[in-house]
Amino acid sequence: MAKLQAEQTEKDARLAAKDAELARTIEEIAALKAKIQEYKERNSQTPDDHDYSEAETRDYLIDLLLKESGWDLKPRMCWSKGGQWEIVAGRVGCTTPA
Repeated sequence: MAKLQAEQTEKDARLAAKDAELARTIEEIAALKAKIQEYKERNSQTPDDHDYSEAETRDYLIDLLLKESGWDLKPRMCWSKGGQWEIVAGRVGCTTPA
């Protein structure tokens, strides 16, 4: 019985440590979200009066947003070789002409 109580006490201590770590992570995420929102608000106040070409739009805006969202930008390499990206059975792959 004492062994079970000791094991339970140890588990409770580990759980409390994990809960504290989770709380710190949640606080860090909230602070980062607030910082991102602040940057977005500041950036929205600065008008973008550039006349981008299609390639510049891709480089300066689209690729940047995709990268920030966690997308892999390897498709550009595929397209530059004349290939296409396909989704088959939940997997993404590049097919290039023979």
